[in-house]
Amino acid sequence: MAGGLPDPRIFPRSFYSDIPFEPSFMIPGLDREIKKVLSFRGINVSTDEFLLTTGSIQGIFLFSRTILNPGDRVAVEYPTFAGALRVFKSVKVSLVKLPVIPYYDLRLPENVKVVYVIPTGQNLQG
Repeated sequence: MAGGLPDPRIFPRSFYSDIPFEPSFMIPGLDREIKKVLSFRGINVSTDEFLLTTGSIQGIFLFSRTILNPGDRVAVEYPTFAGALRVFKSVKVSLVKLPVIPYYDLRLPENVKVVYVIPTGQNLQG
């Protein structure tokens, strides 16, 4: 399995920018359909209370550029998603490694602004 980070040189210049995700596209009514699904599950929100992204990288990028500042400390489980590390490094934060296991005795270092974990699908074998 490999990461989804294609070489930007394979795309026409008009297609690529320094933003590490696909160009935006719109599916009319998708936000309303997601709102219906959320409502069915007991989560009542308006369409301006959630954000649709083209994938995890775009979500991590938007979060990082909005919440993080250069020098902030971000705790990441280790090993973790390489795409997230790439985005965090582009914001020039300081990464603090956390062990994936054991979760039950996790102690965070001081001055950590954000903790990035993947709650499912660790690909760990027992």
